[in-house]
Amino acid sequence: MQTTPELVAHRGHAREFPENTLPALQSAIDLGLRFVEFDVQLSADRVPVVIHDDELARTCGLAGSVFDRTAAELTALEAAERSRFGERHAGVRMPSLEDVVALLGNHGHVTAFVEIKRASLRRFGREVVLSKVLQAIAPVRERCVIISFDLPVLQPAREQGVAIGWVLTVHDEASRAAC
Repeated sequence: MQTTPELVAHRGHAREFPENTLPALQSAIDLGLRFVEFDVQLSADRVPVVIHDDELARTCGLAGSVFDRTAAELTALEAAERSRFGERHAGVRMPSLEDVVALLGNHGHVTAFVEIKRASLRRFGREVVLSKVLQAIAPVRERCVIISFDLPVLQPAREQGVAIGWVLTVHDEASRAAC
């Protein structure tokens, strides 16, 4: 019986590195964490990129939406969270989900909680977003758990044999019944 808690690196090692970036995820893995969590949005060309917000202001310091730029444009953007870190992480870029999958491929002991964001679901539809995410995680799918605040996107993932987790804002009788 395990007596120590398992830790999940929420957005990677986000205290010391820009959240949802390769350095943040690699640092969490280097620290020995077996579980990482990161967020996924779709770009204008419907490619999954790893970023929490659908707006670029907080992490990239730019006006505009993830939904208005291609994946090539987004992954070229610095996501250094300069308001939090100043110049410390200059040059850190926004990763695509494919980039993160490549990182995970080198660390077979790590399980990833892949959060599908509601903003992308509203913008592109559940079927499109889920399809793109599942396609991207295929090489490491057995070590991924698809999570979302949006319960309806999780059922088709479960039907395809993917581990799922429903993120709740409130744990009450209604959410228990829905689950």
